[in-house]
Amino acid sequence: MFHSHGNVMSLFEDFVEAGFDSIDPLDVYDGMDFQFIKEKFGKKVALKGGISCTIGQMKKEDLLKHIQDIVTIGGEDRFILSGAGGVPPEMSLENFNAYRDFIHRARRGDYKKSY
Repeated sequence: MFHSHGNVMSLFEDFVEAGFDSIDPLDVYDGMDFQFIKEKFGKKVALKGGISCTIGQMKKEDLLKHIQDIVTIGGEDRFILSGAGGVPPEMSLENFNAYRDFIHRARRGDYKKSY
């Protein structure tokens, strides 16, 4: 597994060619284009992450849309849903509970219901 925070878009192909089985955390906040990465490398390597480190600052609706978008892009093959920095301390309890519920549902494939 290769783990790196920051924008490593220009090195991504090198990581795949070097033989890493998984690369993370793929945070849009760092300039990583998850859609592009999934389309170009998603059949060659497992992608882990996608959930931005900025989730603590998002409104509930934006948070759930962000996760739904990541889950939809990541799909069910070679994708491990994960956050880029854990649960931020500034996240409200209400948003944390919504986040936890949505992640639980997403892992079971029931994430298409809108909020």
